[in-house]
Amino acid sequence: MVIRAPKIDFFSLKDFPEEGIQLTPTDDMHRTIVYTTSALLGVKAVATPLKELKDGQQVLIYDFSTKDPKRAGFRNVASISGRVLQGGLNNGKASPQFVWKVQKKGSRWQFFHPATGLFMPALQESQKVIVAKEAGQFSASRNADGTWKVQGTNGQYWDGVEGGMTGWHIYGHPYQFYTFVAAPYFRVTVRYVDTAGKSVLPTEQSIVPAGSEVTVVAPDIKDFKWKETSSTLRDLNRIDAHGDITVVYEKATGIGSVTEVKSSLHSSTYDLQGRRVEAARHGLFIVNGKKLLKP
Repeated sequence: MVIRAPKIDFFSLKDFPEEGIQLTPTDDMHRTIVYTTSALLGVKAVATPLKELKDGQQVLIYDFSTKDPKRAGFRNVASISGRVLQGGLNNGKASPQFVWKVQKKGSRWQFFHPATGLFMPALQESQKVIVAKEAGQFSASRNADGTWKVQGTNGQYWDGVEGGMTGWHIYGHPYQFYTFVAAPYFRVTVRYVDTAGKSVLPTEQSIVPAGSEVTVVAPDIKDFKWKETSSTLRDLNRIDAHGDITVVYEKATGIGSVTEVKSSLHSSTYDLQGRRVEAARHGLFIVNGKKLLKP
């Protein structure tokens, strides 16, 4: 018999021939097929709780507070403040802000957050937790009910309050680590510059679902007008890699000619804050290099 691996958009096979492999089973057999991707991983569905932690595995972290269910929730990171929050999934789905990577450090564990490139820090008692460059070092042991007790080298246990994570000197909150079905996402960075390459607006970053259509919004800037838009991405109609978009402005006294938009944007369009756009809003848009105006 021949075993062939299915193709998965935005993923590549690792150490497995595309033409498949020939097997002659003589007993029950198990074969693991591994895929790789440059994408950040979001969540398509929650899978199973972990019985052991493995170096390099990406997981969901759930505060299993039973004494106060209002404090229970999945640990995710606020994109601007970096605070580790309490949150729920959207019909079982979530962005990469909810995903953590387990890393072994000697006899301890670190928890890396791929979407921000930062770590779970050492927790401080009753303080908000903000992801940081310096990783906290933690021990993790399973409880009799299959949940986990996690404690830092400073003695602080993983705990939680309504809205977020915190540390506590006495063990109170059990945690659970879950595997998940992955959904790929890509990071889009947008820079607004003048013709000399000097920034005229703050740089924006957004993490969007793979295959999304991105709308580039060029805000009005006093004494400037839009000149051109360039991108390292192959196609803004279907994002398939991390990439940069550069919106260039030039000095001007007027906006110049525009095109009136009468039809709605595609229903699966996302703006650069990751929000779904059902229809073109009022104002100036730059969509795939074309200047558009919605009255």
